[in-house]
Amino acid sequence: MPVPGPFTLAGRIDGGEVYPDRNAVTEALIPIVSAELKALVAAGVDFVQLDEPSFSCHPDAADHFLVVVARTVRGVHATAAWLRKTASNLGVEALADTAVASMAMS
Repeated sequence: MPVPGPFTLAGRIDGGEVYPDRNAVTEALIPIVSAELKALVAAGVDFVQLDEPSFSCHPDAADHFLVVVARTVRGVHATAAWLRKTASNLGVEALADTAVASMAMS
């Protein structure tokens, strides 16, 4: 089941006076997206795909995005995938392999 990630969703949301920037909106969305992933698993979904195509627009922030992905899927007990093409675009194939492996085991 594909699910848009918090950073990608944040790119479509105006934070107004509450959230000063996209990263603040992302932070607010991490627990919401995580809860959605957990609800999907509880409903019987055994494979989730976290889509974060927006990451490829910010190759200088790969470490930050891997933390966003890890926090989003923490506690999600299903086989999971992260949009691999994005990781390749960022040049962090080894880190992406680690992130995907940890998601599958969480």
